[in-house]
Amino acid sequence: MAAGVGIYGSRTGFDFSDISFFNNDSSVLNKRMTAFLEDIQFKDFQKASSYHSPEDQKSANIPELIESKFFVKPELMDIRELQIQEIMIDSSGDRARIHTMTHIKMLNSEEMRDIESIYFWHKKDGVWYMKLKSSL
Repeated sequence: MAAGVGIYGSRTGFDFSDISFFNNDSSVLNKRMTAFLEDIQFKDFQKASSYHSPEDQKSANIPELIESKFFVKPELMDIRELQIQEIMIDSSGDRARIHTMTHIKMLNSEEMRDIESIYFWHKKDGVWYMKLKSSL
């Protein structure tokens, strides 16, 4: 079936690489982005910093970056739902942006927030890393 779809796509000029099923990078980015957001959800900030390049990991202060991005102290943020809305990879295959929606409840209040974010990633030596300053 997949071979037939691939042949159809090559004959019609349709680019199946935009569909995550056909694009391994999209699948990898989906898994890494989900894992990163789950690390934030469970307050594992050390693990969350591991998605950044080795150089950026040295200066990554994830709680401070969360506060600057979401305008809330991490300890007051209860992430209830995580959604990856879209993964876009540029034509070079080395840069990506991931659009997410995070549904949070503010602890000690009834306030709920939907936070829309875009995270930027780059591939270095075959590994996808989140850009530290432009994402969080």
